[in-house]
Amino acid sequence: MKKIISVILVFTLIFSAAVPAFAADASVPAEEENGCSFFKNIFENIKDFFERFADFFRRLFGNKPIEVPAEPPETITSPDGSEMHLVWNDEFNSDSLDSAKWTLRAKMNQSDIKNGTDGHNVKVEDGNLVMRSWKEDDGKFSTNTSVTTDGTMSYKYGYLEMYANVPFVEGCWPSFWMQSKDIHRSVPYMTEIDIFEVYDTRNIVAPNIHKWYSDGEHYQAGGRKWGYKFKRKINLNNEYHLYGFGWTPDEMYFTVDGEIYFRYDLSQDFGDKSDGMQGFHDPIYIIFNNFIFTENSSWKNPPVTDKTKWPITYKIDWIRLYQKDGEGEIFDDTGH
Repeated sequence: MKKIISVILVFTLIFSAAVPAFAADASVPAEEENGCSFFKNIFENIKDFFERFADFFRRLFGNKPIEVPAEPPETITSPDGSEMHLVWNDEFNSDSLDSAKWTLRAKMNQSDIKNGTDGHNVKVEDGNLVMRSWKEDDGKFSTNTSVTTDGTMSYKYGYLEMYANVPFVEGCWPSFWMQSKDIHRSVPYMTEIDIFEVYDTRNIVAPNIHKWYSDGEHYQAGGRKWGYKFKRKINLNNEYHLYGFGWTPDEMYFTVDGEIYFRYDLSQDFGDKSDGMQGFHDPIYIIFNNFIFTENSSWKNPPVTDKTKWPITYKIDWIRLYQKDGEGEIFDDTGH
């Protein structure tokens, strides 16, 4: 059965690529135009059939699509069973990034990758926040400067969720993550929570938590052992899914498509300093990156190659933050 499916898929891809090229080259004298139109119509119909079949095949053998409400519900039951209310969101329905909610501040840097701020790398388009990474004509690379609420908003506790089309291709490093701002820190370290990163894999999103100290010390927990593995890779690069993070005074939990796949007890310390988890109760701000791995990356994951199809695109349809009554806060960081 697998062999039959493979043959059908290969035939579909070859035929759907060959037919339009053949049809495009079928130039004839004007007097034969009527006769040729008949064949052109046949070719167009065949092309359309196989394009529809290929799309059907990808969807059939891809992951189950998720139904999401077009408008943000005012009240939800979170994945841990709590009743929560909408306190902050962006549906990305305007023509540009909302400067009252977002800033562009570089949180990731590499010498051969330019952090771009214009529409080439980051823009709001067709109701999505769109971040694109490129290999430029000069051989260097570009990506978006981090899209972040650093300088506008931090929050404490709640359920944060986005609906996004995340890239899953070799060399990509998309992320949905957070850090604590210095004005809110109660501990000697900066807190970092990676809701997910994609690296070194075609079907796993991996959460991480970090402690960063001013003296250069760093401790981390998480990675692929905490991660969520999608069952099917075939269409994952084209699929939208829900990615969420729940945070209470007692625990953090991570979700895909509304299902909790990992929980972390906030009484459980990590790192050699044994200085506690209070930093994971400090307010945090949101960050999006669509970074990439290259041959120059210090972290040696499989890099982009000459076979990479550019651009690598990361799309976010919406992001919504819900909080329980009496638990959770929003902090206005404007001007900081």
